[in-house]
Parts: sequence; C-alpha cells; structure tokens
Amino acid sequence: MLLYSIIFPIISILAILWFFYRYLKEKQSLATVILWTILWLFVIFFSIFPSYSERFAKLFGITRGLDFIIIVVFVVLF
Repeated sequence: MLLYSIIFPIISILAILWFFYRYLKEKQSLATVILWTILWLFVIFFSIFPSYSERFAKLFGITRGLDFIIIVVFVVLF
C-alpha cells in the first residue's frame, strides 16, 4: 500500500469532519457541506482504489487515470 493511500483518506476524513463542525456552528450551508463531502469521498475512493480512475477515464475517452482526475479537478474549480 502506498503512502498516499493512507494519508489522503485521513486528510479527507478530517476535512469532512471540519465541514460538519462548521455546519453545526452555522458557518456553512447544508448544500456546501454535501458538495464538499461528495468531493472528499471521491478523494478517498480514488486514493484507496487508484485503478478505478483508469476505468472512469476510459468511459470519458481519456487515456490515463491521472489525466481524468486532473480534468475533474479543473472542472470542479471552474
């Protein structure tokens, strides 16, 4: 198991908990918490199962899994 397979899920879980904490303190809306939770769950999924990124990439006609992840990040940021 690679190091990022351990570190990224831990960071993601902490981020999800942080967003829920901010929601409970009424600093975040529920929609924001749901959106960020979904995004962090994708980070957890692709860090634990990196081979699935290649499968998703092929669905969209992209050759490499890393390219797929980078494109998704740019789309989300946009």
